[in-house]
Amino acid sequence: MELPEERTGEAFEDEEQLTVIGLQLQVGEKAPPFQLTLSHSPLKEVTPVLSSYFRGRVVLLSFVNALSTSVCRDQTRFLEDHTQALPLRESGAIIITVSMEPSIYLAGWRDGAALSLQQLLSAEHNPKLLEAYGVSIKEWPNMPQRAVFVIGGDGNLVLVRYIADQGSQEEADSAVMDAVEAVNKLLKA
Repeated sequence: MELPEERTGEAFEDEEQLTVIGLQLQVGEKAPPFQLTLSHSPLKEVTPVLSSYFRGRVVLLSFVNALSTSVCRDQTRFLEDHTQALPLRESGAIIITVSMEPSIYLAGWRDGAALSLQQLLSAEHNPKLLEAYGVSIKEWPNMPQRAVFVIGGDGNLVLVRYIADQGSQEEADSAVMDAVEAVNKLLKA
């Protein structure tokens, strides 16, 4: 059995260099399929969400380390603020923030943050997804590298942005703005 690729020099926080596990995805490649979970608070029911549900639709995936950290909460709110002008409902495009935190925690956070445009989905039951998207951090088990991906209606990656500095809001904001622009172009095409 072949071990997944380990990449160094691509992610860090402060002085800590991080090892990322999985191949770095490229624009034009097929997006790896995913299975995430959604919790419906306050019912605490957990529903699986498959990438096949979004076939033919534009999908923006935003991976965050953990919404329990301020930089990831800020990235998620920034994404919400900057997708307000997009015709998401009319076009069927979907915005998903992915974390390894339990789906019930994400549902509570989403409700408390009054997010209306994005789904907060958990990969807690599918840690191999992090390797498939090249965002698994060896030194931080169950915490993905921050990254943003845009998947076109054909299932191909249109934008891939891995965020190197895990503590940088500026780098995350730039990645989010690039993703919003890519989604906007796809929706106007």
